[in-house]
Amino acid sequence: MSVYSRDTFIKNYTKAIVAKEDASLEKTVKKIAAYLKGLVPSVSFDAYGNTSFSLAKIEGADEEKTLQEVLELPEQLATKDKRWIVAFDEFQEITTLHGESFEKLLRSVIQHHQKVLKALSEMPDAVFLKETASKYDLGQTSSTQKALESSSNQITKIF
Repeated sequence: MSVYSRDTFIKNYTKAIVAKEDASLEKTVKKIAAYLKGLVPSVSFDAYGNTSFSLAKIEGADEEKTLQEVLELPEQLATKDKRWIVAFDEFQEITTLHGESFEKLLRSVIQHHQKVLKALSEMPDAVFLKETASKYDLGQTSSTQKALESSSNQITKIF
């Protein structure tokens, strides 16, 4: 997924979450509509009956609040029996879009998640290890290889 603006991140991230939700598309769209105040979800059908999901911004909606709600979406959709794992690959590309404000908002949201595991990859160590960084002390860091070797054990322990 290409992310070149805050709007594309919001739309792509929300669409990815919707695509992985187990509930029917109708139920998922209703949940999203009730939770995301700055976006209007819609479902359309093509001539062959294939569904397509899209989002429209509400004019004048607070973009920062909408982004926060979108980042909280997996936590809102998760249940006691169904938890989420969200992985951001090539995350350094996202951070270049909005700098520290995006990183700080992300940290402020995900640090309170109880039912969602987040994996951020391809980030410079300075983002996690520098005391002034927004993700400093957010969690453990490890190499991709080490993470892959122990991921099944870690996921089982966490969930």
